[in-house]
Amino acid sequence: MRLSIILVLTTVALFLASCSSGGNQQSLGSTFIGGVEGITIGFEQGQPPAEVYDSGQQSFSITLKVQNKGEFDVPKNKTTITLSGFNPTTFNRTRTQLSQSSPDDLLALRKLPTGDIQEQPPTQVEFPNMNHNGKVIGLEQKVPVEARICYEYKNTATTNLCVRKNLITPATGGVCEVVGSKEASNSGGPIQITAIKTSARSQNSLGIAFTISHQGTGAVYKLLSQCSQSQQQRVEEGRILVKIDSGLTGLSCTGLSDTSTSGTTFQGVAKFMGTPLTITCTQQISDLNDYSQPVTITTEYNYEEIATTTLTVKSSTG
Repeated sequence: MRLSIILVLTTVALFLASCSSGGNQQSLGSTFIGGVEGITIGFEQGQPPAEVYDSGQQSFSITLKVQNKGEFDVPKNKTTITLSGFNPTTFNRTRTQLSQSSPDDLLALRKLPTGDIQEQPPTQVEFPNMNHNGKVIGLEQKVPVEARICYEYKNTATTNLCVRKNLITPATGGVCEVVGSKEASNSGGPIQITAIKTSARSQNSLGIAFTISHQGTGAVYKLLSQCSQSQQQRVEEGRILVKIDSGLTGLSCTGLSDTSTSGTTFQGVAKFMGTPLTITCTQQISDLNDYSQPVTITTEYNYEEIATTTLTVKSSTG
């Protein structure tokens, strides 16, 4: 009996000690579902068919399925879906007829109160009345078909900034650590905020550095740019609108262009060149006390995903 009592007391003591020692760990928990996908695009099976005949002998449709795998709702009027890779007139279409918006809003993933993830079904985007009206030379011709979707997207990341009464030499223990790597919680999408580090710059200022990483499979463009492939618009590629809201006045950042401040939010445009980009900020602290201050970082941009397939056009005369 005595041994049982000792074991129980030991277990309780270890539990309380673990709770006490973890007091200064600032965990963000599962703020978001996460993931690195936004809108996905693909061809419905059999649309287009693997083979069609030439000379206007066979009408067919090309149907795409698009789905939001991230955590930002995309209105249908913020999408542009285009077919390319072939001359539209060859298939009895105009270039305008090969571009349209999604017929439905593309809703984000949702986490239910049960903890389950609710995923919206794919939306079908149809391009009907396709018909090869030309004559194939030889027995058959391979035609590349490319489907592109350009859409506006936004990712949100959260972290915590540690403020202490003495930023340079804070007292041992306390609610949080001023210097070091900080946890980041990211919403699902191709642009992620990683490697957040904070430091003490002076007696009344903190340093914040974070990295913008492109973890998707598509291409990033400036917001409202329509993902244009024209030579004049290539300068818009890789531009991301970044907003940092620390909840405190006196925030400034380097590594961004076209910067401005509104209240506790500092914003600017980051030029993403294909490798992770680090942004450095300085936060002035007027209220020197011991507390953890939430920080929100959002990235806004246009994004393009591409799907490809091959259509075989066969001679109707052999």
